[in-house]
Amino acid sequence: MKKEKIKKKMGKNLFIWIRSFLLTLILISGVLILLTNWMVRSFSNEIMNLNHRIAANIQTSIDIRLNDIDNFMAQLPLNADNLYLSKIEKVEEVDVKRMIQMSSRLNDYKVSNTFIGDICIYYPKLDYIVGDLGYFPARQYYMLAHENKDTEYKNWLKTITSEEKNGYHFQMDADEDLQLHYTKWLPYDNSDEKSAILHLSINKEEMEHMLKNDKYASGHSINAVMGQQGNLYAFSGSKDEKTWLEEILQENAGKQYIEVEKYSGAIQDSDFYPLNYITLYDRKELLKNSYFVRNIAYLSLGICMILGITLFWILGRRNNRPLKNILEKLYVVREDREGQDEYALIQSRIDTMLENDLTSQKKLQEQRNAMEGMFLHYLLSSEEKNNSVIFAAMQRFHLQLEYSLFQIMVLRSKIGFSEENIKDVIGKIKRQIEELQKELYVIATEFKGDIIFLFHMEEEVQDLQEVIAKNILTAGKEAQSSVQLSVGEVYDTTSNVILSYQQAFMMLDTTKNTENQIIKFEDYRQPAVKEEKLESGIMAEYEMAVLEGNYENVQKQIDRLFNQYVGNDHNIFTARSKKYAVINSAIEALNRTPELENQKAEYILALQNARDNQTLLEVIHEIFQALEESQKKRQKSRKEGCTEWAKSYIDQHFEDPMIGLYSIAEMLGISNSYLSTSFKKQYGLGIVQYINQLRIEKAKKMILNTDYSIKEIAFRVGFASDMTFIRVFKQFENVTPGKYKKEGPAESEL
Repeated sequence: MKKEKIKKKMGKNLFIWIRSFLLTLILISGVLILLTNWMVRSFSNEIMNLNHRIAANIQTSIDIRLNDIDNFMAQLPLNADNLYLSKIEKVEEVDVKRMIQMSSRLNDYKVSNTFIGDICIYYPKLDYIVGDLGYFPARQYYMLAHENKDTEYKNWLKTITSEEKNGYHFQMDADEDLQLHYTKWLPYDNSDEKSAILHLSINKEEMEHMLKNDKYASGHSINAVMGQQGNLYAFSGSKDEKTWLEEILQENAGKQYIEVEKYSGAIQDSDFYPLNYITLYDRKELLKNSYFVRNIAYLSLGICMILGITLFWILGRRNNRPLKNILEKLYVVREDREGQDEYALIQSRIDTMLENDLTSQKKLQEQRNAMEGMFLHYLLSSEEKNNSVIFAAMQRFHLQLEYSLFQIMVLRSKIGFSEENIKDVIGKIKRQIEELQKELYVIATEFKGDIIFLFHMEEEVQDLQEVIAKNILTAGKEAQSSVQLSVGEVYDTTSNVILSYQQAFMMLDTTKNTENQIIKFEDYRQPAVKEEKLESGIMAEYEMAVLEGNYENVQKQIDRLFNQYVGNDHNIFTARSKKYAVINSAIEALNRTPELENQKAEYILALQNARDNQTLLEVIHEIFQALEESQKKRQKSRKEGCTEWAKSYIDQHFEDPMIGLYSIAEMLGISNSYLSTSFKKQYGLGIVQYINQLRIEKAKKMILNTDYSIKEIAFRVGFASDMTFIRVFKQFENVTPGKYKKEGPAESEL
């Protein structure tokens, strides 16, 4: 029943499809025929008026070259060398170097612009000419430029010095040949006296070369340039054609359009210069192509219609098959779907798939948030302070914390938060953090009725704490009208997360009247006077500091230890045992420091020879001072090579799932923030990013070259779960591992 309905549906669909195509094809064909006829007629009319475009093309080409010369001449008066030469009145005072520079500039421009025949500047006060040929007295320069003849020198000089306007002008030369020149006066004061006269001639051969090589005029047109007085200046044809054209121009003087014999053309004025452009074209030669184009268009259109109908029929039947297969898989025979279009059905299924995918992503994010919340809840409830244990818990909860600083914020309501309130507040803050796009991450959970936020960040984003705290308080007030927010201090190790939480928790319990306010531990921390500790407590604190290697703290405690613990005991036997306890701790510290092996015997002898408490105190101070200096040198040495060691260690052990920023920092005995900052500064990326990069590179090779499953590859390269592996792989490659295995590497990787 279902197959019969689908078959009937597909047959009807094919009929509608072909009918629609034929109607469309007939309509398009009719439009194309009308368009072709109109195009041929327009093409014929366009050819008849082609002279306008040709003349415009020639005019544009020549005008641009002339305009370039005009711009150069406009800049030349401001040239420093020209200004200098224009103001000098005696040749003896001229700096020859300036003339050389001016001549070189003119010669360079002549070389770059082949439209220039020759170019020079005449300085009347000096009677000198500086030009592309060099710098000489005026008469000598003229002779050099005119084959040592000076018969026309006076006329030339009179012409350039008596010209009453600047710009282009025509002039007959000695051979009665029309030439185009450019003259520009360069006065620099209010007088009419010329301080410099710039003169150049246009290279007629170059202009005629442009006329002959115009791409529109090849073989069918005659191009020419003449002055506004009617004198022919440049021509693209032979001498006979030139004579013929001159006669035609005389007969048609004052006309804009010319039609003679088989030629038609137009005379067009230059927009800027005293030039006229003439173009004549062979009408018969150019128009014959229009009808040939029309016939070819009709023939091509007919062939395309036949091929189109045939191919559409074949492809229509073929393309119907996958649609049929899709419908067989998706179609559900129900009364409410009897009249539903198959494309609408497919679209509805696609929409459903997209909705399911979005729902899956939301569930995955909720699961990830839940895992993060469980980790934070575990950390707070266990009060764990051991970095190795915390790192193992991170691996167990599939977390990767790559930044160096940690801070706790606690949001509390007196009447408590509902489960819905908690989700809303946490979700809103997480979205705000993501929108910041900074090196900042937040983990949140409910703990003992409060909402706890663990902020994980780099040092450069600490200035956002105030804004984030205000956002949390605002979100909390929207959920409950009366809330409090307490902020612990920032620390650079996970072991101090509990301390930051205890600080924030303590401030909420001890600070009163703080509704809808932000309480910061650092604002209330004061160096208050501490009560003197019990003797046993002082000794325990001293021994703990020695055991931890905190020799700076030992230095601060040792005086008080002698005053309150050793010196106050009047019983000679117990005082001696206390003294030996202090000395033994110092000797044990020496034994743990190989760098002081040579001085150890000397220090022990000094301790034995100390006859009173003051001398003993000085010796112990000296010992711990030496221990502190040795420790600082050792730490400095570790820090200097920590990044290279860390990189080498990662290269060898990146497959270890327990490796990370915190475990490596603990092995080196340096802080997380220092190692993270140093590594990122030297190699351009964080430690966790570098580890993941190595893991992904190896995983890519295993995906392409082995038959291991995605889950097995994830464990082999060091990921704690396949879920984490898929997420990190997609961050690096923008595809999932499964799609990468199916499609292979991108072209950029090959």
